[in-house]
Amino acid sequence: MSMATTTPLPDKPLTNPLVAWDWFWFAPRNPTTLGMIRVFSGLIMLYIHFSYSFRLMDFVHPDRAWVDRETITWMRSQSEMGAPSDDWNLPGPQYRLAPGQFIWSVYFHLDADWAIWTVHVLFLVAMFLFTIGLWTRLTGVLTWIGTLQYIHRSPVTLFGMDSMTMLGLFFLMIGGGGAALSVDHWLAQRRERIRRNDPMFVLVPPPSILVNLAIRMMQVQFCFIYLASGTSKLQGAAWWNGNAIWGTLANYEFAPFYIPGYESMLRWLSQHRALWEIAMSGGVIFTLFIEIGFPFLVWVPKMRWFMVSGAVLLHTGIGLLMGLTTFSLMMLVLVASFIPSEVVEGVMKRFVVSRS
Repeated sequence: MSMATTTPLPDKPLTNPLVAWDWFWFAPRNPTTLGMIRVFSGLIMLYIHFSYSFRLMDFVHPDRAWVDRETITWMRSQSEMGAPSDDWNLPGPQYRLAPGQFIWSVYFHLDADWAIWTVHVLFLVAMFLFTIGLWTRLTGVLTWIGTLQYIHRSPVTLFGMDSMTMLGLFFLMIGGGGAALSVDHWLAQRRERIRRNDPMFVLVPPPSILVNLAIRMMQVQFCFIYLASGTSKLQGAAWWNGNAIWGTLANYEFAPFYIPGYESMLRWLSQHRALWEIAMSGGVIFTLFIEIGFPFLVWVPKMRWFMVSGAVLLHTGIGLLMGLTTFSLMMLVLVASFIPSEVVEGVMKRFVVSRS
């Protein structure tokens, strides 16, 4: 399948930097890929926040949460915030910016259980409507705001998955994501069929500048994340001596030792030094190549499918071997921004034909 860009090439040659810049960011783009990203992002948000329901008060209750009212009030009003020092010889922040943290959550102001549950259910409803693409502009904003409420109220549970979801949802707010694969599009097509008195009329989602802008922001942000992750690994000795992957596979906090045979597999591998060296060194080289090479090679059309496939394999491995399932799923959703809309539409057509 072709991984060529879905944004049409401009009439003027791309040798003109201004024309190339304008085409890269502001050429109208088919919204199908962004619609797919919205669907999977919404499903991930629904799964995460529905799972909160089983221990909701541990996250957000003013008195019974892991971070109670007194602690979160201190964090908001008194904890120190500082800027990094410009002196390499002085570790840590040196300049105090302001007391407290710039965070806010509606759960700071709710005491009664019924009020907490009401707000939680409303956020779940908004996330569901966002997933199916109903009133997407509004529900996209509500989903982003709702997700932020839990992050700010329960900062001890914050990790990479939350950062990735906030980025993805923010870009989806810009692009909308409701022009394709959505109830909004179905309703628009239904209205147009009634207006035209043509029950077979197919409304093609129009290309949009905002869709392209959102996709490009996702792509560039993903490249920055990979470049920062890959280059930071070069500061660790384990990535130079080839032990980094083993440190993950043999870590009981991450690795799936609950799977029968996993520990036996590791023991067998460690008893065959040559295979162990090949597997560990190969994993290190693969990880560094994908993360450091991705921001540069993914823009080469002939290399795009290879780099995207490598990123999929990397995060599949992270999800399976480190237990970071939701983080890996969200990273896979973000890397899907490099998949052209015609590829998504082709897969959908094959699926429909196979089901019919």
